[in-house]
Amino acid sequence: MYQLVMDYAQHRFSVNMNHYLNQNKKLPIEKEDYAVATSFQELKNIQYKIYSEYRTIDEVCDLMEKRLFILRGPYQRQEEMNLKQASWQIESIFMDIPLPKIIIHQYQENGKEIYEVLDGQQRLTGIIGFKGRLYLNEFGELEKTQKHKFSLHGLKVFEDLNGKTFDGKNDIGEYFQKKINQYVLEFSIIKESENSIYSPKQNFKRINESINNLKENTYRRWNVECDKTVMTAIENAVQKHIGSFFPPYKDLHKKYQAIFTTCVRQVFYQQDKTDVIYRWRMNDKREVSNWLNKIDDTNRYHYLTSVEQVDESLTRIEKWLSTIEEDIYQLIHCRKYQIGEERVVLLCFLLFDIKEEILLRKSSEIKAILHDFYHQMSEQKRKDFSSFVHETKVKMNRFTNGI
Repeated sequence: MYQLVMDYAQHRFSVNMNHYLNQNKKLPIEKEDYAVATSFQELKNIQYKIYSEYRTIDEVCDLMEKRLFILRGPYQRQEEMNLKQASWQIESIFMDIPLPKIIIHQYQENGKEIYEVLDGQQRLTGIIGFKGRLYLNEFGELEKTQKHKFSLHGLKVFEDLNGKTFDGKNDIGEYFQKKINQYVLEFSIIKESENSIYSPKQNFKRINESINNLKENTYRRWNVECDKTVMTAIENAVQKHIGSFFPPYKDLHKKYQAIFTTCVRQVFYQQDKTDVIYRWRMNDKREVSNWLNKIDDTNRYHYLTSVEQVDESLTRIEKWLSTIEEDIYQLIHCRKYQIGEERVVLLCFLLFDIKEEILLRKSSEIKAILHDFYHQMSEQKRKDFSSFVHETKVKMNRFTNGI
């Protein structure tokens, strides 16, 4: 490995490194486990091969509608609804200011070249939304952006265009329409055929999880920039409950954090409300990501309070579980290593408000309701599921009131 690094430095910077190497000193023995590349040629083979390509905005829109340009892969975060930022981007196009490069994963499918966006989704949704064009989502479906046909606002240079749309009765006019349509975007293309050892998801993570892309006091989790204070509180709370509430399997820690975060979101929305509604479904994970993305100085305390409340609730449930002759797997009717996220979240939801002394005193009755609930859960139709959960929560409320 030492020789490999020296060879690379000599090739890259055209310098002779031999006189820096002490020939009399015996180098440490290297473990083969860490030898990813054994020669400079192999190192060259695992480096990214990236090409530049240029496309007008009109060409990109046409590729999307021909299903050859995927704007949001399954690993991408949800579209951000920031109309002011999108408006400024359009104004930059009017001023011929170059936009950052769009990074693309390119691959062959049925003899056609497919473009899949790795970085630049938010910029493109702003442009496409303003034009009122459709994009190709992760399910292979054409759909509208959340910013579909939005009106410009907050422009500083072209103030007279504020309130105008791309087309329609109050449009920006032919001159500016042409500026947008013919504006050239620069792509950095990572061809799958020449970078086969890297998957699109790996490339996305490498590009988007860089610390340099993050705001102060945030880091990226679940494809969103999360407030560091809140996420640290969640991670610390989850760690406390591993081995008691959560089984101690290292490969499931991230799953436990996702479950805990979902419980926190549920509590966040039910605070100060008498009508408690079960708000989480398996297909709503994007909503959890959007919720995390809304943390700021005005509501951080509310988020942290919700974390504390879920932490306290799990502690009560743990103590109760330690007194009954069943573990969490038996209680929620699932097999080991296959903890159903929704089943755990539902357990927290149903038992959240019940005090420890009531849990212990009414243990057999509570357990009977839970067994009946989980037994019937798989038989419920999705459209009736919320009502089914609500009915069970009503049954649990009598314990909340100490009956």
